[in-house]
Amino acid sequence: MVGNCRSHYGRILTRRGWWRDAERELVTAVDRLPHGPQAWYGDALARLGDLRRRQGRQTEARRAFEEAGEQWFAQAGLAALHLEAGDAAGAAKLAERALRQLPEDSPKRADALEIGVRAGLALEAPDEAADLAQELRYLAAAIGTRSLVATAGVCEARLAIAAADAELAGRHYADAIASFDRAGMPFEAALARLELAQALASTACSELAAIEARRAWSALEELGASHEAGRATALLAELAGDDATREPCPLTPRQVEILTLAAEGLTEWRIAERLVLSEHTVHRHLANIYTRLDCSSRAAAVAKASRLGIL
Repeated sequence: MVGNCRSHYGRILTRRGWWRDAERELVTAVDRLPHGPQAWYGDALARLGDLRRRQGRQTEARRAFEEAGEQWFAQAGLAALHLEAGDAAGAAKLAERALRQLPEDSPKRADALEIGVRAGLALEAPDEAADLAQELRYLAAAIGTRSLVATAGVCEARLAIAAADAELAGRHYADAIASFDRAGMPFEAALARLELAQALASTACSELAAIEARRAWSALEELGASHEAGRATALLAELAGDDATREPCPLTPRQVEILTLAAEGLTEWRIAERLVLSEHTVHRHLANIYTRLDCSSRAAAVAKASRLGIL
């Protein structure tokens, strides 16, 4: 029972963006559940696979999903991996396979519905995508959670893009980002922001697109979502033209905030108190700052960040 609770807790931590803690809980759950109920073990594996996919560790994600067997969340996760690999047809079939396991009024259907919408659009089957988006919209209206409303909004934005209505898509994306932010789901908010940047880039709004892409990159980089951060970097490179190989900034917004306070002479304990963080988290951020700036001390990091125009 404790292992099953850990699995659910790990899923919550994953959605909130606390991936280090999520990894600890999910790995422990998987280690402790092999001899428990098979459904619980499959559930823990699927949730660990979801975390690995978000981290950009696709091989490990696939292994966890496949070991979870027919578990519905694992099937949805495999569908997402197939879609990322360019296999929209396979993704559509796996999403449908997940949906067949779930009641029509279950909020658990949201993940597979969202993937199904993307797969349908990739297969140039807008009517099928619209049907899935409509089901998701009804589900969001009935249950009303911010995460469901935001997910439905992103799908509406994608349909608007397919219909060449960039203005409507932009409104849906903006509303979805706000809902994801209020729900405390930074990964989903960053992905929606990245899609908004891509939509803006297609309408020649390159300056606004770069702003949104840079914000998405910073959030994804801070989370440790390497695969998705790479997509944001590629878009920024495309928008930057000749500066294609230059990263937007070596530090995340949180790291800039911490280094700014460090430059003011605050101790790690005082920085933690000011930002409502643990002292361990501040210490870890400073260590990452030194690595990214290729410095070995606080003074050197502050000096280099000043030269680069970060502070």
